[in-house]
Amino acid sequence: MVFRLLLLWALIITSYSSQAKEPVIWVTESWQNFTETDGSGLYHEIMVAVFETTDYELEVEYAPWKRSLFKVENLDADITGAMPKNGRFYFSTQPILKQPRSILFDKSKLTISSLSQLSKYVGTWPKEYEKELFTDEIRAHISGFSTADRTGALKVLMYGRSDYYFDTRAILDLSLIELNQKMPAQNFQIKDIGYFELHMAFSKSAKGKKIKELFDKRIEILLVEGRLLKIYDKYHIPFPY
Repeated sequence: MVFRLLLLWALIITSYSSQAKEPVIWVTESWQNFTETDGSGLYHEIMVAVFETTDYELEVEYAPWKRSLFKVENLDADITGAMPKNGRFYFSTQPILKQPRSILFDKSKLTISSLSQLSKYVGTWPKEYEKELFTDEIRAHISGFSTADRTGALKVLMYGRSDYYFDTRAILDLSLIELNQKMPAQNFQIKDIGYFELHMAFSKSAKGKKIKELFDKRIEILLVEGRLLKIYDKYHIPFPY
């Protein structure tokens, strides 16, 4: 009898503790190696590590990139990212990713040694990430057309309708693996043409600011503990700190 009462009391306490946690809604697109829908990926592990010992309960929603930004900007979600800093959101102090802007191309069809030479060729890129990918300098040298998404951009390159695919290095590294499997006879390569830092973005609200400050503190703790480095190493992503 006593054991049953103790067990019931433990269940009540556990249930109350879980209910007492304030939900934090993280909305993100699903990216291979970063935010897989099975809960694996670099960003997933970082976010779990950040919030697991806090008074917040992390909830994940998957949505296309533009909708993710819309939801956070309109306070229907608390966090998204990663992306370059702008005036629409609060951003993590430290970048979660430092990435080259790069092009993926078939070396037998394209000879490029500098950014200025790109204007002679036709490129493609995912439309939903145009604002994050382009700078004024890069825009001046890149011509071509956007595709609906990254899958479409890769297919355009594969079918020879563009000379190169422009995106972040981390995404192109994964695309190169796929190309080498599907088209082993061709010599696809990646060349870096720029660089940027990506940060987690938080809603511009009192709650968003509070979560951003907590995120920054937890990242510092994970960094000191050495746990953060292990997560990046696990996914073979360059450590940005």
